[in-house]
Formats: sequence, C-alpha cells, structure tokens
Amino acid sequence: MGKGKETATYEQWVDIFKGILIIFVVVGHGYYQKLNDIIFWFHMPLFFLISGYLFKTPERKTIKIWCIKQVKALLIPCMFFYVGNMLLVLKHASVSDIIKKAIFFVYGGRMLPGVYWFITCLLLSRIIMALIEICVDSKNVRMAIYAGMYILAVIESKLIIPDGIYYYPNVPLYCLIPWNADVCLFAVPFMAIGKYMKERSLEKREVCFTGKSEQVLLGVAVVLFALFSALRVCNLYSVEINMKYAHYSNLILCAVLPLSAGVILIKGAKALANGGGYAATALREIGKASLVIMYTHLLIRDYIMIPIYGEDYSVMLWTFIACIGGILIRNFARKNKFSSMIVLGK
Repeated sequence: MGKGKETATYEQWVDIFKGILIIFVVVGHGYYQKLNDIIFWFHMPLFFLISGYLFKTPERKTIKIWCIKQVKALLIPCMFFYVGNMLLVLKHASVSDIIKKAIFFVYGGRMLPGVYWFITCLLLSRIIMALIEICVDSKNVRMAIYAGMYILAVIESKLIIPDGIYYYPNVPLYCLIPWNADVCLFAVPFMAIGKYMKERSLEKREVCFTGKSEQVLLGVAVVLFALFSALRVCNLYSVEINMKYAHYSNLILCAVLPLSAGVILIKGAKALANGGGYAATALREIGKASLVIMYTHLLIRDYIMIPIYGEDYSVMLWTFIACIGGILIRNFARKNKFSSMIVLGK
C-alpha cells in the first residue's frame, strides 16, 4: 500500500513500517470504537507519508509516461479486487444493479464501501505532487502550497462537510467528490513531509531519529500521543481524523497526532529492522503484502469471520488470517507476469 518507486537505497524498515500500519488498518475496522478512533488518527495519514518517502519526482519530459504507469499500477489491481468483491455481493443481482455498481466504481470516492477511495486518492495525490515538484522551482513556495492545501482541507471539513455523516447514501450529494479528489488537500501535505524526510536522510546519510535531538522529539511524541489517547479513552476530549469522509476536527492536532504516531512507529520499525529476528521478518512480509491485505481484509471479515463467529468475532484472529491470506495471495500472484499485473500492479 502506498507503493512508491523503489531505489537502490530502499531501507528495510519501510516494509516493517507498512506492515505495522496495515495491521492497524485491519484492527481499525474492528468493533473497538475508542481504539478505532485513535487508530484513525494516524493509519491513513502515515500511509500517505510513507508514499511520499518513496516518491521519486519524474522528469518533466517523461511526466505523461510516468502518469500512465501510475494509472496501470494502481487502478488495475483496484478494478480486479472490486470486481471480485462484486461477484460475491451480487450473486443474484439484476442487470440494473450491476450497471449501478459499475457506475459507482467509475465515480469512486465516498460512493464506494471499503478502502477503494484510498487508491484513487493516492493516484491523484501522486500526480498533483509530481506537478508541484516539477512546475514550482522554489522549495519555500512548494512548502507554502502544501501548507495551504492542509489548511484548505480543514476549512472544507469545518464549513462544508457535515459532522457525523458516514456511508453512502447518507452522505449529501455535494460531498460526493469523484475519486475523493478533495481528500488530496489533506493527503498531499503528508506525502510532502515524507519526501522531505527522505531528502533529509539522504543529506545526512542516515535515517531520521538518531542523536539527542531526535530522542527528545521521540519523547515529546510519546507524551503527546499518550495524553490525547488517554483523554479519548476517558471520554474527556476527542479528535476526529477520517480521511475518507474528510473529517478533520482540529487544525493543529490533525497534523500533530499523526506525526507523533509516525515518530513513534518509525523509531520502532527501525529498531526492529536493526535487530532482525522473526518479528521483523514477519512484519516485512506483511508490509510487502499490504496492498493485498488492504483489499481483502474486509472480505475476510464479512464472508468468513462474521458468518462463522458472529458479530463477536476475534479481531486478533481476523487480523492474523487477513495477514496470512494477503501474504499467500501476493506470493502466488508474483509467479507470472499476468497475475502480478492484475493483482499487484507490477
């Protein structure tokens, strides 16, 4: 998930980090409301951040070819898994129902259930960021654009997006933006932060969060995230970040909380990568299969866990099955070029 262009200096911690995030994605779609609220603070923003970390700006003369590659890499698997999902859902559907679902897929965004919004938003965000990086020479101006986009995202959430409205058809028509394009206002700034992290690490020839200043940053991040998590658990104060529905409740905290979680999780991922062991190996494999797990975990919940165990299914067991299943599907798909293209976009 958040597939970027890999380089020769690709760090092992990146796959571990993605593995941790996709586990949180699965758990975040479970039935623990307070925990879900906390997970939603960071899991999707950090997927965009790591996509920015892996992002490599295309050359101006190759931008069209690059865009076509991005479309193929992201939309072909998205279409494959959506069709597979619809075959399960629409076993006895009428022709009109099938046409309706096809139109929903083309329109995308909040019209669709599940996680399909992420793919189109990621595609648009990559293209927008590429255009900004190519067309704007000044780094300060680029940073101002990214900051402005973030502010506009929060303004949209406050002034346009209604509170407490989730799932189509409850979402007002004026909020049904094709491909969730409006979420790019929130996503692209996090990608820019990831790209800046990469540039900083290359300049220093090291990965971030080493040295005394970085340890102080880690300590602050832990305190902030623990404090607001405790406030949420105790129902004393709540922050909402829901990228699919463009709910960002606080201008400052909607940046601080995801970044605080990012500092903590990146530090943990790097420690695991340096230490090695079974946990690191398992998380790397989960991270490599994160896109497949994203597509399939809700199917596993709805067609395996709930029919067998009911609404009180074990989230831990579900997460385990989703991760193992995703790894197996990825490894099988890699065996030939056709399955690799339609399942993995490679």
